[in-house]
Amino acid sequence: MTKKKDIKDLLPVGRPTLYRPEFCEQLLEYADIDPYREIKRVNLKTGNEYIETIANDLPSLAGFAKKIGVAVHTIGNWGKAHPEFLDATTRAKTMAEHILNINALAGRYNPRYAIFVAKNYTDMRDVKDLNLHKDPEPPLTTKELLARRKELDEELAVLMPQLNSDT
Repeated sequence: MTKKKDIKDLLPVGRPTLYRPEFCEQLLEYADIDPYREIKRVNLKTGNEYIETIANDLPSLAGFAKKIGVAVHTIGNWGKAHPEFLDATTRAKTMAEHILNINALAGRYNPRYAIFVAKNYTDMRDVKDLNLHKDPEPPLTTKELLARRKELDEELAVLMPQLNSDT
């Protein structure tokens, strides 16, 4: 009779992971950039020099995945499997959100694209208060008001003798 092998004794199935712990630091270095850069330009007509401010590329998980040669889906899987990498991706997204805010507010991005990125890459959302102009309850009809008054008069008639006996 053969002995059944323990699951831990079996070789792992599939290709070994490409994940390395140093990717956490590399991702944070990739995302930790200035929001914009300033370039000195010369007006060809007047010859005057001026400074042009240009937005730097917005760091993204897709860009980092391309840089290290993996699919962006792989980055998500690593975040699920390695808590330290999930923390690094969360921090990198926060850095990218800061860059997005700085450049969008300064008008360095197309507004529609900035809104699209903000809604899809960050946790920013449009908030709509659907109850803003609604009455909490519809007004009562005259018949309903008279019925309610009758109920309250009956309750008052029951309570009045108790109040008078207490004094």
